[in-house]
Amino acid sequence: MYLLGSVAQCTGKAGPPGEMLDVSVDATGALSGKGTAVGYSKDLTVSVSGTTCADSFTGLPVPFALVAPWASPASFVDGVSGIVVTPATRLLAATKPTDPSLTAAYALVGVSVPAGTLATNAGPVSALRSAIAATRRTGVRMLFADAALASLATVASAATTSACGSATAAATAVFNALAALTTANGSVDLFRADLASEIVTAAATACGKDAPASAASDAATLYGKVVSELNAPADATRAAEFVSVPLEAAALAARVLAVVQTRGVAAAANWAAELDAVSISRAAISSTLAVSPVLPSTAVNLRLNVRAAGPLSQCPVSYKDFTSPTSPRSPTTSDAGVVSMSQVTVGIVSMDWMDCVCPEPLHGHGPR
Repeated sequence: MYLLGSVAQCTGKAGPPGEMLDVSVDATGALSGKGTAVGYSKDLTVSVSGTTCADSFTGLPVPFALVAPWASPASFVDGVSGIVVTPATRLLAATKPTDPSLTAAYALVGVSVPAGTLATNAGPVSALRSAIAATRRTGVRMLFADAALASLATVASAATTSACGSATAAATAVFNALAALTTANGSVDLFRADLASEIVTAAATACGKDAPASAASDAATLYGKVVSELNAPADATRAAEFVSVPLEAAALAARVLAVVQTRGVAAAANWAAELDAVSISRAAISSTLAVSPVLPSTAVNLRLNVRAAGPLSQCPVSYKDFTSPTSPRSPTTSDAGVVSMSQVTVGIVSMDWMDCVCPEPLHGHGPR
């Protein structure tokens, strides 16, 4: 069960309409329980939510129910333990698919998932742990698609809750509107900035009301900020960095969704500051990606001592933090050859040695 990271402590239902039985997600993110099913049909789904149902990466409650077609192999009998649920699978379920696979779910959002990309019964984060760059690249695209889709659904649902009567009804209308787009076009381009206003209008109309013009406009403005962060293929250098450092990709996805969930359309006015200030679960992200040692839950202070035969002063230092957008930072070493920085997690430090001032008796610039 995944929103971005795994979700835990959820309750839900599985089976066909009118015959659904209870399922649950435990503290480890494992789905268990049984539904009513004899073979696969388009109406079979598993759905989980709940006030205690939280995403491990953001640390926040899931903003809408997570749903997937129930495509249990015969070996699962009536059990649901092998089903993978993500934001993309909720979109797939809304299309009433003939192919209920995870590959089909991500094809709807423009991501091709080659065979062998994911571990058995696992979501996109499993691809981020791969030693194969091409697999990690697919994992980043899947994760960013889920983050964009979850952000879009959150933004559009908030904009249409009054029209639809409840957040649950609004989310259903939003995913149905997205499903209609995929049915008409084969897939949906999540990185089209005007997509949010289109979905808000369609969802409100489906609920029998018109969305206020300001709601559609505000949703479009906020979602434009989301797109600017998550449309990695648009920037080849940035995309390559995410593949090299999946931790950076996962942290960014978590920050974006956390800002959307906690700040809503107000975040658009000061997006960079909101992205910097929001809290995410660094320890859970690093643990999930098998980063060792696991990152502390809070940022720390860093002190660098830059030396040759003695301290090197006036050295321009560049520091890029992989889990915080406040980077790169560019401090300069003191006369004692020291740089101090606060709110540091994990990153990379570089400096131009030729601009450093050497200690006595090594006069002049640049180390000798």
